[in-house]
Amino acid sequence: MISTNEMGFICSLGAGALAFVTARRWLGAGSKAASDEPMWRRKVGPLARLLAPTGSDAETLRNLLHRAGRPAPEEPRRFAEERALALILGFCLGGVFLFLSPTGMGRVAFLSAGLIGWLYPNRRLRGIAQRRMNEISRALPSAVDLLLTVIDAGFSIEQALARVAVELSGSPALAA
Repeated sequence: MISTNEMGFICSLGAGALAFVTARRWLGAGSKAASDEPMWRRKVGPLARLLAPTGSDAETLRNLLHRAGRPAPEEPRRFAEERALALILGFCLGGVFLFLSPTGMGRVAFLSAGLIGWLYPNRRLRGIAQRRMNEISRALPSAVDLLLTVIDAGFSIEQALARVAVELSGSPALAA
């Protein structure tokens, strides 16, 4: 005889396996489409367009992406897609919590996981931007000092910049 806990565990495993297989098909694992973009980006695109910031929020996002080393024009769209995917995954994880604990705590976990899915991409982007700015702040004095030294040695400005670029090629933040 199977107990209630064992039955719940077996149902959870089955639901997890079904979700995994469905997610692999939905996200396009193993298939190549005509577009270079992954399948998941095309699937979350409509939601991303609805959730994309506008006005001053869009400008703030562009500035933050630029500070994080993502200056390309399509990056705000790509970030909106990543944020939409995180929101979907957060609610999916919350749905698992809700299924495993259908009490009030399950509902709180469901909403909390969705909220984390919504907030995490911005938090992560801010962290990346801050680390990159700190790296630039640490490397810039060395670059300026080396530039002045090379110019004082008689190199032209073009030669001096080329020399600094070679010497500081180990600092990707300054290279970008």
